[in-house]
Order: sequence, then C-alpha cells, then structure tokens
Amino acid sequence: MNITFRAATIRDLKDIQNLGTKLTNEEYRRFDKTILKHTKIRDKKDRKDIRRNIKNGCVVLALAGKLPVAYILGSLEKSSPYRIPLRIANLELMYVSKNYRRFGIGTKLIKKFLIWAKSKKADRIKVVAYASNNEAINLYRKFGFNDYTIRLEKNLTK
Repeated sequence: MNITFRAATIRDLKDIQNLGTKLTNEEYRRFDKTILKHTKIRDKKDRKDIRRNIKNGCVVLALAGKLPVAYILGSLEKSSPYRIPLRIANLELMYVSKNYRRFGIGTKLIKKFLIWAKSKKADRIKVVAYASNNEAINLYRKFGFNDYTIRLEKNLTK
C-alpha cells in the first residue's frame, strides 16, 4: 500500500473536516453518546481550530494516491498554572480511516508528531483517549506514553 504523508495546508481544510466527522461519528458510536454531532456552530469552531493548527501547530495528512485517509493534529501549549513551567505538545486528534488501519499509518503519524514536538522544544506530549479505546491506548503506550491522570464521570440521569 502506497501511502504518502505531508503537512496540511488551508486547501486541505475540507478534507480534514471530513476525516474529523468520521472520527466524531465513530467516537459517538463506540465510546460516547454525549458527543455533539456536527452543527453549523460546531463546524465553524472546527474550521477555526483546524486553521489555527495548520498555521501554528502540527497537522499531517496521510494520502492513498490523492485520497486523504488519515490525519494527526496537535498544538503547543503551556502547562497548567499549578505545574512547573513546561512546553507541552498536545496531540489533539488522530484518525485513520477504517479500511487503512493496521498498515502502520497511525505509527507513522505519531512519529511525525514526535519530530514536530521535538523541533518546537516541547518538554512533554499529552494525549487523551477514551478509557475503552484499547487500540489507541496500546498504540500510544508503544511510544512510551504512560497513564498520568484519570478522569472519572458518573451519569446522574439514569
């Protein structure tokens, strides 16, 4: 399988949004029924966030020919005020289309994100995954990510 990787540009905005919609739909179906599906307000915010990351962060597309099949998106942020000052690379989103999984695309995207984070002199990288998303958690652990915090929720409406 011939997959190419490149930094995203503003021209890729719609493709990234389409992949993001697939990510949202899959997360809704598999992990979280409280996710707000796409609305005009959400789409506008997503476009703004993607533009910001293309300009100031890291957005990499994976293409099968000319077809966008995966992406990774992240940014640099400061640590919380209660921690020593750190530069933290936030791996915000990553998605690989279902038919293109298990070919090493996610691994290559994470490697590219690590290179970007190091080039920005990040001290740490953080990523959040659903507790039941074992595939993602196992992939991140292969790269040395460790449990750091655990957020628990309780549904009070049931």
